[in-house]
Amino acid sequence: MSNEKKIKFGHTSILWKDSDIESAVKTIAELGFYGVETFGWVVEALEKEGRSDIFEKYDIPLVSSYFSANIVDMNKWNETMDKVTRWAKLLVKHNCKKVVLGGDGVNRKAFNFEENKNTIINSINEIGKNLADYGILCCFHPHTGTPVEVEHEIRTVMEAIDTNYIAFAPDVGQIAKGGTDPLCVVKDYYPLVRHMHLKDFIGGTVEFNENGQEIDTTGFLCYTPLGQGVVDIPAILDIIESNPFDGYVMVELDGTHYSAIGSTPITPEEGARISKEYLESLGYKFRSR
Repeated sequence: MSNEKKIKFGHTSILWKDSDIESAVKTIAELGFYGVETFGWVVEALEKEGRSDIFEKYDIPLVSSYFSANIVDMNKWNETMDKVTRWAKLLVKHNCKKVVLGGDGVNRKAFNFEENKNTIINSINEIGKNLADYGILCCFHPHTGTPVEVEHEIRTVMEAIDTNYIAFAPDVGQIAKGGTDPLCVVKDYYPLVRHMHLKDFIGGTVEFNENGQEIDTTGFLCYTPLGQGVVDIPAILDIIESNPFDGYVMVELDGTHYSAIGSTPITPEEGARISKEYLESLGYKFRSR
């Protein structure tokens, strides 16, 4: 019986600035990852700049794209759907089959999930139906600082979505940072998991300064390269290895350009390499160049 591991790891582009997307794609390809994920607005910018061929240039597919959308304010619904449709048409050109959908940011201190949950669920479902028209699967992604962050919110949404159109794309680091055990969430909703962001979190409770800004202890919004935080990466990967899975696991570490620290602990290239080497220590193999 073969002991060969089945997971194919890609890498998201968030470690790099949006303007450095070519460096991101080039490095991700050279490190042997199997695919790239970048933002919908970055794909659109590449199209406008006449550089949409960079994935072919570096021989690595665009396997997924992150769409941030307003899933709360119905006054902006037409604008939201126009954006989703515009980006979806661009993904078709790249044969990209998955969208990772996250809500736009909200003021968490003032936001009332219970008052907005029906709108959130309906919005997610409608975006999923729209993307299905283009042959794209919508994978919902809870995210800190958005309408769906903590455990109750995640479970409420995942138990109410239309699974004919919506799958699950957990970010295990984001879920941990939001105060929830990502291993339990992945186990409980595994039949819906079709994509994943693999991220590590430094641990503890996120603290804020007197101005309400997050106190970042790592330079990466309290995240770390894989294997340096508290997320039980091996256990999460074992769930995938032990069950059917037809998606990609995308390694991710938020870039220093999002950090309040303003310094660069390590370069994007080093961050991606450290995570790759950690996965190799678990027995995973990457593409040879």
